[in-house]
Amino acid sequence: MPISHTQDTVGPLARTVADAAAALGVIQSQTYDGRDPATGSVPLGWKGRSRPTNIPTDYTQFLNPKACRAPGSA
Repeated sequence: MPISHTQDTVGPLARTVADAAAALGVIQSQTYDGRDPATGSVPLGWKGRSRPTNIPTDYTQFLNPKACRAPGSA
């Protein structure tokens, strides 16, 4: 059930963390979509603030294949 007609939550359903990171790279944006009046005047939800310029475009670069390994495992 949507919270409202203009605000809702989004999240990826993915098989792996890598798949979720790839999906995040697709759904995020450094600029707003001018065709979307619900978000066109509110940069990233921070009304009155300038849009950050350091938003990553590829979240897969932060993946670490060894991050979830148990200590001492190969």
